[in-house]
Amino acid sequence: MPRFDALLIDMDRTLFDFDGAEATALAAACEECALRYSDGVLAHYREINREVWRRYDNREISRAELNVERFGRLLKAVGGASDPAVFGGLYLKKLSSEGTLLPGALELMRDVCARMPVVIITNGDDDTQRGRLDASLMASLACSMVASDEVGAAKPDPLMIREGMRLVGITDVSRVIMVGDSLNDDIGAAKAAGVVSCWLNPGRKPAPDDLKPDYEIRSLPELREILGLNLYNG
Repeated sequence: MPRFDALLIDMDRTLFDFDGAEATALAAACEECALRYSDGVLAHYREINREVWRRYDNREISRAELNVERFGRLLKAVGGASDPAVFGGLYLKKLSSEGTLLPGALELMRDVCARMPVVIITNGDDDTQRGRLDASLMASLACSMVASDEVGAAKPDPLMIREGMRLVGITDVSRVIMVGDSLNDDIGAAKAAGVVSCWLNPGRKPAPDDLKPDYEIRSLPELREILGLNLYNG
């Protein structure tokens, strides 16, 4: 018998290649706006993006302000004359079509979705994230999704976990596992909601005592054993 009744799993850098998608989308937006794209522009954008997202997570700015601020600051830094809202729209349009999965993700999800409900729990824009799911090879799998914009809260807020459990009709927190690559967002949300946590940690980073996960894996295929499923033999 499986150890869990449902799998909740993070999207970016857990199932999906977000870093590659981000670079592709930014390069496309730069091309559309006649801006020269480079690794330096990407690195600068990522630095700005981290800071602006931190402000959003702390509820210092709205989602609309997030998009204008991050692209406005980038364009100012690189000398672009484009409208930040227009540039951001081009970026998000391209990003929403990027559905490349990380190695092992599709095989794992095919196996797990055949045996238990799966809900993707993602901090992000609903339309963008659903577009990426639809553009991926996972589109035909029976996965639900909870995006932070839908519920008005972002991980590590436990509300996202609770909404995922509601979608699959499960109330017993001991029968649900949350998997993700972020200690703060994914493991923090799992602990706040009281569900079992599993940290995808390929870099073997140490975890602080207050965020130690129940399980830790280096790669997605290791999750099969934790789920307690004899996935290869049916």
